[in-house]
Amino acid sequence: MMGLVNNFITFYHNTKKVNALFLVLGLFCSLNLIGQNNTNQDFVIIKNAPETTITSIKQDQIGHLWMATPQGLIQFDGTEFSHYNAKNSLLTNYVTTFSIKKDSLFIGTKTHLSIKVNATFHHFKSKKINKIIFDKGITYVATDEGLYYFNKNYLHPIEINTQLDFAKINDIIFHNGSFFIASNRGFWKVDQLINPNKRIQLNSETYSILLQNGSELIAVKNTNTIAVFDGNKITQTIKTISKITSVTKIENEIWITSNKESIEILDASTYLFKRKINKYNSKLSSDSVYAIYADFQKNRWISTKNEGLIRYKKPIAELRKPILFIEDIQVSYQSLDSINPNNFDGILKLKAKQSTISFQYKTVDLLHPNKIEYRWTLNAKTSNWSRTNSIVFRDLKPSNYTFSVQARVFGSQESEHRIFTFVIATPFYKKTWFLITFSAFLSFLFIAFTVRYIRVLKRKNEQQITSLQLKNHLLSLEQKALQLQMNPHFIFNVLNGIKAAGNAGNKTEMNATISKFATLLRAILNNSRTEDVALQEEINTLKNYVELEQMIHSKSFDYEIKTQLKGIDPEEILIPSMLLQPFIENSIKHGIQPLNKEGLIVLKFEVKSSFLHCTIDDNGVGLQQSKTNKKQYKSVAISVNRARIENFSGKNSFTIKELKDKENTIGTRVWFKIPLKTDY
Repeated sequence: MMGLVNNFITFYHNTKKVNALFLVLGLFCSLNLIGQNNTNQDFVIIKNAPETTITSIKQDQIGHLWMATPQGLIQFDGTEFSHYNAKNSLLTNYVTTFSIKKDSLFIGTKTHLSIKVNATFHHFKSKKINKIIFDKGITYVATDEGLYYFNKNYLHPIEINTQLDFAKINDIIFHNGSFFIASNRGFWKVDQLINPNKRIQLNSETYSILLQNGSELIAVKNTNTIAVFDGNKITQTIKTISKITSVTKIENEIWITSNKESIEILDASTYLFKRKINKYNSKLSSDSVYAIYADFQKNRWISTKNEGLIRYKKPIAELRKPILFIEDIQVSYQSLDSINPNNFDGILKLKAKQSTISFQYKTVDLLHPNKIEYRWTLNAKTSNWSRTNSIVFRDLKPSNYTFSVQARVFGSQESEHRIFTFVIATPFYKKTWFLITFSAFLSFLFIAFTVRYIRVLKRKNEQQITSLQLKNHLLSLEQKALQLQMNPHFIFNVLNGIKAAGNAGNKTEMNATISKFATLLRAILNNSRTEDVALQEEINTLKNYVELEQMIHSKSFDYEIKTQLKGIDPEEILIPSMLLQPFIENSIKHGIQPLNKEGLIVLKFEVKSSFLHCTIDDNGVGLQQSKTNKKQYKSVAISVNRARIENFSGKNSFTIKELKDKENTIGTRVWFKIPLKTDY
């Protein structure tokens, strides 16, 4: 085309201006027709593209296209558009700019800096953001009110000078060891942004867009002039289309877009005009173009006011080896955000209960999104090629695992393997140390249980033996008690009394004695067949016994029987038979018999706290005197009954003591208690 123009200039000087004018018109129409025929077939309008203005286009490391729009941030994988806006992630819809840093996305809006890390968003309040750049690990943010740097979850203002601190910073770039700042208060060069030493204003006019072209720097002045800087000086000023929206270097060309005059393309080396793309020579229906981007395969992506997104195909598409990325790993259905699986060289250690793990992976080919297939391998198991880009492994056994996944396009171009290694720990209850410890513990428990069982069995046997011995002892005591219930001397004395009464001809006394003696014998014989008798029956038997003793003894004495039973009928209280008889006999024989006065015996039965208290008081000579009188005699009946009582009621349930009136002995008291027992 440039050759034709040069020929035209030569021809112009040798011909008339009128003929030259017609020649120019014909030449322009021919070139326009040729350009249209060559260009239209290379434009593809993307279906279902968002109906909004796309102000910036970039591609991440996986291959997705990202687009900034007034309606949010949009992601495109060649097939589907995903929207991030105030409804699902951002705090405002109006996205002004964004930058990609590895697996993170820094998003500038009218009100915030939003950072997307994997699926998580973090937001920080800011003025309207126009540009985000990274340098030496620091994130710099250009806003409508000066520059900021991001550190420790906070935007810190940068102080450069009074002109820039609150200026509208349209663009910023690091070039040849210095920072260049385009603002509404001139074009500046600074050696460093934080605590700068050198600040140079290269031009006082408004600058907006910066682009590095080799050692030179391209800057847009007043939205319609291209200024080329080499060092601190402008080497060229190029008048181009007005209302410039973006300047992009694609291969060896400078593409300039305008929201008024479409696209103009310059040679990147000479900055000479090469061609123009507009609605007259292409499928563009609008001359309002906002952004252009060249992807990894050198295809141009153009955003216009009406069409949304257009792909300008390269005549010969570059074959590119697909790159596969692991987008997400979930352990027990929870995303693993603590590591980057695409550059993780270690071994992920999981607990025994974390036996479910899933992988989501992705390869993006914008030209052939439906021709991508995946294949995974887990240890020795390998899947078939399929379009499924995720896999879930459930209930994996404790072991070491190596997961590998690969992608291919058109069934031939295969990506490198993406490998991830993890190990699921063995449950503690399956580990050797636990099994040994648990076995030892079980053995100890078994031994302890066996020893305890033997001890319990032995204790039971001992208790049974003790119980049998006690029963045997009680039976022996009962037998002895029965044997001692009727003293032979008492029987002999009764019979002698009956004989004496008969010899004296006193039939009335003889008959009375015989009757009482018969009643007593019958009661003793009847009671010997039962363990307990009613208290009333025992009282009646004791009355007969005492009255017989009164008849046969020469010593006169009297007796009283008292009861305090708290309203309980004596017929309902049970008591061992003839339990008191030996004590009464002992009182008569050793307490009252030696007296020089009339004797008295008082029997008392009293109910107290679930016990029946029995008391035998006499006014005899006392315990010490009776022992002296008895000499070597020891009452066996009293010992037997005392043992019986202590077996019933335990120790401290039986006492014998002297009754005192000051220093004088006035009698003896026998007291004991037995558990209260009734027949209801």
